[in-house]
Amino acid sequence: MTDSQRKPSHPPSEPRPSRKSFAEVGAERSGRLQLLGALFLPFVLVAAALYWWRRPRAEELAQPHDAGDPSQEASLVTGAPGPASAPSASPAPKVKLAEVRAVSCQDGKKPAGEVCDRLPAIEQAFAKAIESSGACVPESAGAGTVEYVLDVSFARKKSPITLQLPRAGRSFKNPKVVAGCTHAIRPKVQAIPLEGVTHTHARYKLSIVATYGP
Repeated sequence: MTDSQRKPSHPPSEPRPSRKSFAEVGAERSGRLQLLGALFLPFVLVAAALYWWRRPRAEELAQPHDAGDPSQEASLVTGAPGPASAPSASPAPKVKLAEVRAVSCQDGKKPAGEVCDRLPAIEQAFAKAIESSGACVPESAGAGTVEYVLDVSFARKKSPITLQLPRAGRSFKNPKVVAGCTHAIRPKVQAIPLEGVTHTHARYKLSIVATYGP
């Protein structure tokens, strides 16, 4: 038997794989990059949309907000209320009253003397009627004083209480200035009850001087 007819003692080796060219390797890498880009592109678009939606606008940046207000900064730091929560100052009263004084007291037609007993309930109601009508003098009239005299008679059945504004007791020369005060105060003092008021004499005259304006 010749050598050509003999069988090989070991199996033939497998053929070696052929090496890829640079062009094929580059094509595979390019395909992988394109695949990765296609996967990450939606995430990039969503993130960009969220950023543009949540970013501060120019109008908000231009507003000073509360940073420039030192009072609000102090309220945030100390917890103290700001100026908005501070109570508003009450307006000054338009009328100031002097103390009530008894001009006279008498029994019948005879004066009782210089010293008269006090009528606290009537005096307080008299002062309250004037004070609650403080806007009766118009602001255009300026400052001035008005004397109010209350004639109280426990013996008189008709109109036991009357109101008088002596001309000599007011600084306003024009009677129209105090006309509104007369109409505003008179009904209030005429409604003062006399029942149960302790008194020594039958008739009293009480005086209050009111100052209007600044």
